[in-house]
Amino acid sequence: MKLLKDYQVLSLVRRLRPVIEKDHTWRNDAACLEEDPELFFPIGTTGPAIGQAQNAREVCDGCDVEAKCLVWALTQNINEGVWGGTTEAERRALKRRMKRARDTEDATRKMESLGVN
Repeated sequence: MKLLKDYQVLSLVRRLRPVIEKDHTWRNDAACLEEDPELFFPIGTTGPAIGQAQNAREVCDGCDVEAKCLVWALTQNINEGVWGGTTEAERRALKRRMKRARDTEDATRKMESLGVN
């Protein structure tokens, strides 16, 4: 998954979450269905695991449902493995960025309601 800005990730989650929670058939179109599941669950974050994670991400790069997979992993708090082209560490960082973006939106709305621009 290409690097997205905080607001883009938040927008992606808001747009796709209702879709993927109602209809799980998107999984049938996943490129990883034909791959060994072990590829997407590297053991560790150093040495051979780095190459394994990169190989898994290359599968994700060509997947039609990569964004839906990422949103699924983020909204279901899936912490292990490569999902939607992201590693565990990348998803943790995305979650932090999403929280900051939500907090900024909340603060902006609060200021607007108080008449502060």
